[in-house]
Amino acid sequence: MDIDWAEVWAAWRREVRTPPDFWDRAAPRFYRSAKRRRVEVERFLDWLLGELGLGGGSSVLEVGAGAGAYAVPLAKRVSRVVAVEPSREMARYLRKYAEEEGVKVDVVEKRWEEVSLEEVGRHDLALAAHSLLVEDLRGAVEKLEEAARCVCVVLHVGVPGWAQLYRSLGVERPHRPWFTAFYNFLLQRGVYANVRIFERDVVREYPSVEEAAEDLGVEVERVVEALPRLGRRGDGGVVFKYKVKEAAVWWCRR
Repeated sequence: MDIDWAEVWAAWRREVRTPPDFWDRAAPRFYRSAKRRRVEVERFLDWLLGELGLGGGSSVLEVGAGAGAYAVPLAKRVSRVVAVEPSREMARYLRKYAEEEGVKVDVVEKRWEEVSLEEVGRHDLALAAHSLLVEDLRGAVEKLEEAARCVCVVLHVGVPGWAQLYRSLGVERPHRPWFTAFYNFLLQRGVYANVRIFERDVVREYPSVEEAAEDLGVEVERVVEALPRLGRRGDGGVVFKYKVKEAAVWWCRR
């Protein structure tokens, strides 16, 4: 009996529920990360746009844009960027980052499932980097394909960074092989997508041990105990560093 990978994805998503205020609380950290990762993200975007043959006259839609890590650098490379971001705080930091960089990003504060194509328009590329947090994968991907000629989805490969971090804190958190499920889902739809695997360094910084523990949902004692392995800033802040592997999966309509 064939596996229905869209249903597997939906079942996994139902197991991983994110508290409603999680993304609002995480917005300041995502904003700092977006600015810190700028050079690395720019290299990725230059590669992706070059691979797709997209230039200054192109238009890009980003779904789940967060604090603008991709949307803001994209706005310096193409003619228009539309960012879909449901978190009010993430959207606020995205606008702040765009203003600081002197670029324009059109922000739609809705979940991708709630957005109409009339609201976002048609584009050359639709990008979703670690943001397809949906149960209805088929519906989400079909809408991406309707919205753009080319689609690129970025997912973790292997053990994701957050799971590595929790493991270093002595906490095991279940994770799923999202890339495997996603690629098999595409194959079942007759989509033979391109894949490129990247490895990158991740740095997560917190002003204090207490804030790190609160954000991660663990006891302060666990963070203190892990400090010799994870590191501490001179001002008393906490720094977590680890490596992650990511897959860029992309395909275009003929």
